[in-house]
Amino acid sequence: MAEAVVSFAVERLGDLLIEEASFLHGVTDKVAEIQVELRRMKCFLKDADARQGEGETIRNWVAEIRENAFDAEDTIDAFVLKVALRRRSGFLNILKRYACIFSELIALHKVGTKIDDIKTRISGLTTSLQTYNIKSIGEGQGSSGINARNDSTKQRLILASSDGIVGE
Repeated sequence: MAEAVVSFAVERLGDLLIEEASFLHGVTDKVAEIQVELRRMKCFLKDADARQGEGETIRNWVAEIRENAFDAEDTIDAFVLKVALRRRSGFLNILKRYACIFSELIALHKVGTKIDDIKTRISGLTTSLQTYNIKSIGEGQGSSGINARNDSTKQRLILASSDGIVGE
């Protein structure tokens, strides 16, 4: 009975170690993905700065994207610093690296976790676009309330011009 419990525990621990190694190995890819996303966010923010006066919804959404962009930059900087420290040559630096391997793994794990958190928040923002019917900044349209106001104004102008009031 005790042997079965120990065997199960060892097997489970092995699975967890493999999973963690896979996670840590994928951090470099995650950093590359978040760099691409960061470039997209910066482009979006450039376009959105011109439209911030359109409504509180857009201002709030832009602020949240900006916050995520700052977090992404900080995370990328932390990763680059860790990589730069690992690539130093020399016997003492190699010895120091092996002595501090667990702290490096912990730092790498934190970077991966932060990237996953940022991607989750970005996904939530994307979902909120659909939930609150916010149109793309590049299309020149704001939230649904702004569009409704613009549409009703256009309809009044069209009705007024067809009645002969405008332009006579």
